[in-house]
Amino acid sequence: MWDIFIENVRLVDPAAGLDAIGSVAIKDGLIDAAGESLAGEARLTIRGDGMLLTPGLADIHAHIGGKDFAPLSLPADDAGIHRGVTCIADAGTAGAANADALLERTRLALTEVRHFLNVYPTGIAALPERWTAPIDFAALEESVRRHRPRLAGIKLRLMSDFAGRFGPGGLESVKNFAENMGLPLMLHLGTDWEDPLPPCWEKFCCCVLSILG
Repeated sequence: MWDIFIENVRLVDPAAGLDAIGSVAIKDGLIDAAGESLAGEARLTIRGDGMLLTPGLADIHAHIGGKDFAPLSLPADDAGIHRGVTCIADAGTAGAANADALLERTRLALTEVRHFLNVYPTGIAALPERWTAPIDFAALEESVRRHRPRLAGIKLRLMSDFAGRFGPGGLESVKNFAENMGLPLMLHLGTDWEDPLPPCWEKFCCCVLSILG
């Protein structure tokens, strides 16, 4: 006997090439069987008419931690498993200065979380970023080495403030750092609405792809 039997639900599993109305049987917290003609007894039967059942989704760009950590972020499970998302790539919510605090918040989450470490020291805890000091690659490297098992890569917000201070050379140096660390680099290219565009902005945007190539 199964624990839970979900019947007459739309089953979608791209990896298996499945998109059909069928049933799913769950035992001991795991899927025991699934199919279009599945039948059997269970302690609890749920009708899935009009619903969709699929393997857990992955969100490759989210910000987590909660609004008291960063205004644009949510608690990991609110952005994740409570919405059918079992794996999240946190896209640079924290940098070297506050990564310890963020990773502690996500340590016990039911949602699997992998973090992109933001080049900006405090990530998006306060926006817009204001680059008043050089990029601290030593602090970044130390944070990468300490948290590497839970990192997915490096995140850089290529905003107008960054472009005006560091220019294309700044992007080149961040790319080289990520490569030396053996990590992917995620970029966000945009402008801060209240800031005037720096004189180099058009040239900067034109060279981004060539630098990344």
